[in-house]
Amino acid sequence: LTGENGYLRAQVRESKQAAEFIEGQIGNIRKDVSRAEERRKRAAAQRDEARNELEGASAAIEGLSKANEDSRMELERAKKELQKVREEADALDKARDELSVEVASL
Repeated sequence: LTGENGYLRAQVRESKQAAEFIEGQIGNIRKDVSRAEERRKRAAAQRDEARNELEGASAAIEGLSKANEDSRMELERAKKELQKVREEADALDKARDELSVEVASL
């Protein structure tokens, strides 16, 4: 009985050591999971920040594109107005020349 008692005690001791080892491994796994979760949170925050920056840049590009189009339209209007003014100036020059000829013939 004493020998069997010693054998059972050794098995209990081995079982306790195995349980402690497993608990240690579980603790390590929990730490790894915790670190991985922190990395995931940081990556998600960086992703959100990048997404916000991209959305802001896209909005800025859209605004600049609209401003550029507005500028093009204004430039076209200004060109047409300049052409009109040149035509009027040419007409005035022609009328002046005709008037000069009439005055000279008097």
